[in-house]
Amino acid sequence: MLAANFGPWENALRSFDPRVVFFPASEPIHYLQTTYAPTENVATAINALRAELAKVRVSLRHHQELLEQILTAVQGNVEEIEVEKVDNVQARSRILELFKDPGVSLFYDEIAERLKLPLRQTVDICNQLESEGLIGEPVR
Repeated sequence: MLAANFGPWENALRSFDPRVVFFPASEPIHYLQTTYAPTENVATAINALRAELAKVRVSLRHHQELLEQILTAVQGNVEEIEVEKVDNVQARSRILELFKDPGVSLFYDEIAERLKLPLRQTVDICNQLESEGLIGEPVR
């Protein structure tokens, strides 16, 4: 609901479409209320909103360019790992075989990469083996 002191601006603001702007619908009205006295021209207020919108668009373009640069950098550093489909029993035996030497310490991703297993499957099986006390640090 518009404030009663908006007077001549009320009809112009009622037709304002907040979906066109990139900030909450209440913000343009608050901006107008705090920036301009009700006696000033509606066109001045609309021009000020357009200027603010232009600043937001420039900022968004800048952020989009930065995100594209980050995405390009990340994609360049990703290597594909070949993964085999193996049932849990076979994957479990492979993981146990990897840990048969005492003192072996590996991260989940290292285990998955060495054994060419899916990471989710590797984590689930390792958690199960750890809870059974077959791999990992001994519980004290």
